[in-house]
Amino acid sequence: MINRWQRTLVAAVLASAVTTATVGCVDRSGGPESGDVPNASIHISAAASLTDVFTVIAEQFELHNPNTRLSTSFGSSSTIVDQVINGAPVTALATASEATMNDAVKAHVIAGTPQVFALNQLAIVVPAGNPANIESIADLGRTQVKLAICQPQVPCGQAARELFTRARVPLVPVTFESDVRAVLAKAASGEVDAGIVYRSDVIAGGTAVASIPIPDSINVSTRYPIAAIANSEGQLVVGKFIDFLLSPGAQLVLADHGFTPITAKSR
Repeated sequence: MINRWQRTLVAAVLASAVTTATVGCVDRSGGPESGDVPNASIHISAAASLTDVFTVIAEQFELHNPNTRLSTSFGSSSTIVDQVINGAPVTALATASEATMNDAVKAHVIAGTPQVFALNQLAIVVPAGNPANIESIADLGRTQVKLAICQPQVPCGQAARELFTRARVPLVPVTFESDVRAVLAKAASGEVDAGIVYRSDVIAGGTAVASIPIPDSINVSTRYPIAAIANSEGQLVVGKFIDFLLSPGAQLVLADHGFTPITAKSR
């Protein structure tokens, strides 16, 4: 989390980053250099765990590019990839794992090479007050504990299975949810004793939830890629938005929402 002074710095860096991105960048679609982000409306379909942070970053991008309209929609990575493959009117795709993005690449619906812009790690989320007294991942193997995880085909569901394998704890969920925000909602409402989400989702849950530490030695990380959709209008603007996502200012915003900033070395 960052303090008020740092938030002011973020805003300043965001403004500088957008100016830089819109003045000297090369068109990712292969065209000539462009001095300004053109008038355009683009739509980004993104993983559910990006709901809060992409809303903030999209607003900042629009603020400095008033002729551009950037809309977003969110869902499980596997679902939004299927939608794009089936022709959904989307300009860009951002998923919560490289594996799901690769499904879109293999279907030839992606333009260029996807760019990783953030990382995340799993977290155990419990209702505020932790009524089931969960202290560690080992407690989630107790038969009386009501656990929620994502469906197996969703990145957070796949990662949860890997986590429990590493921890050597039996995985016995009482519900499989469509995406990570549905798991968060189950925990926040007290319908389950615990859920497996991402660190960023714990922050999004606010005071309605708490988290239980997962040792780094067994925790599972995921990488978030973004790419333009092939043959869609607005690819130039998508390229500028990707440059913005990778800028220091946007990376600070991602960090403030619980994501791990990406470095050039780890892309």
